[in-house]
Amino acid sequence: MDYTAVGQTTHLAARMEQLATPGSILLTADTLRLAEGYVQVTPLGPTPVKGLVEPVGVYEVTGAGPVRTRFQATAARGLTRFVGRDAELDQLRRALQLAGDGRGQVVAVVGEAGVGKSRLLYEFTHSHRTQGWLVLESGSVSYGKATAYLPLIDLLRAYFKVQDHDDQRQIREKVIGKLIALDRSLEPFSAPFLGLLDVPVDDTVWQALDPPQRRQRTLDGAKRLLLRESQLQPVLLIFEDLHWIDSET
Repeated sequence: MDYTAVGQTTHLAARMEQLATPGSILLTADTLRLAEGYVQVTPLGPTPVKGLVEPVGVYEVTGAGPVRTRFQATAARGLTRFVGRDAELDQLRRALQLAGDGRGQVVAVVGEAGVGKSRLLYEFTHSHRTQGWLVLESGSVSYGKATAYLPLIDLLRAYFKVQDHDDQRQIREKVIGKLIALDRSLEPFSAPFLGLLDVPVDDTVWQALDPPQRRQRTLDGAKRLLLRESQLQPVLLIFEDLHWIDSET
């Protein structure tokens, strides 16, 4: 038995596909509401669509937005009052105090989907207790398991303040400049960091390494970078959705 999707929704999707030029993505207003924050768009105005009486508002996707998770999208729209997690917040605060005293801590927040893990971390990181801390957030996504080091890439982009519009020269300057300013002994690790940020690496030592050696060099560099930074200021790392983490990370 064969099945097919019919109706106005599929008709409109097909028309958007036909209207889009090669290399472009078009959205209707309804789809944009669902993808709010995940993408950046340019409004194209009301557009006549064959088979529909009224013109349809059309938007062209111009890039990725700041939102990576459903919680971030919810937070952008506004959050309800936070209640009922005092015990969990106290645990996080105690761990933060110990880490601030020089005793590094690892805290795992575990729970069923929708129980409020992301909201708990949001309230914690946006409290006055984390003032003076370098807070770096990263995470995994369901579609990112095939992307090696995705959480580490996000972490490096946040640490080096890499923006979507930065070109390779700007990224290189940010990475090398930051490493030299922090500790010149970290400069040799610019090769794995730049590689993860899609910047060509002209380093014969790095090029000569086999994949396992590159992996070890990359992770060693990340560890040394964060430990050195923590000597200047306390560092709080947050990794969300680790059940989707890629095998390399």
